Amino acid sequence: MTDVTPTPTTATQTAAQTTATTTTGDSGPGFTAVVALLAVLGAAVLAVRRPGS
Repeated sequence: MTDVTPTPTTATQTAAQTTATTTTGDSGPGFTAVVALLAVLGAAVLAVRRPGS
């Protein structure tokens, strides 16, 4: 018996080689900053509405 190792096809090699990563600029606060701000505001609202504190 012969051991046959599969080789990648040309289409697979081409797709892997042409994949590019694009990045965005740091022109302003990102999505994480907005989520953090909303979380802080939500916690403040819950703290104000909580009875007996």
